[in-house]
Amino acid sequence: MSGGSISVIEDMEKPEIPRRITLLPDAPRLVYLDTTRADFQPIIIVGYRSLMELNPFEQLDILHWDGFWSYKLSPTSITRYQNNFLIGLPFGVAAIPAPRGSQEIVFYAEPEFNK
Repeated sequence: MSGGSISVIEDMEKPEIPRRITLLPDAPRLVYLDTTRADFQPIIIVGYRSLMELNPFEQLDILHWDGFWSYKLSPTSITRYQNNFLIGLPFGVAAIPAPRGSQEIVFYAEPEFNK
C-alpha cells in the first residue's frame, strides 16, 4: 500500500496547523510546477506508479496510472519540454504527452537497455 497527501500552511505564524488539500492515491516521488501558462500553473506529481496533476483550484487529476517505472525504475527527475512531460529514469527517459494527451508513454533508452 502506498499513498500520501498534500497540505498547505496558510498561516506562517502557526505553521503547526496545516490544511489538508487532498489525499494522494500514490506516494509522491517528484514534484514539478508547470509554468507553461501564466494564468494556470498546476503542480505535477510523479508517484511510484503514477503521474498526477494538482490544479490551482486544488483538484487532483490522475494523468497516468500504473506507469511502467513502478516495477524496478525509480523516477529521478521531471520537466516539461514542448508538449511532453519528461520523466528521468535510470537508463532512460519516459515521455508522456502533456497536459492531457494520450496514455501512451514513449521510453527512450540506450539500445542495449531495450534488448
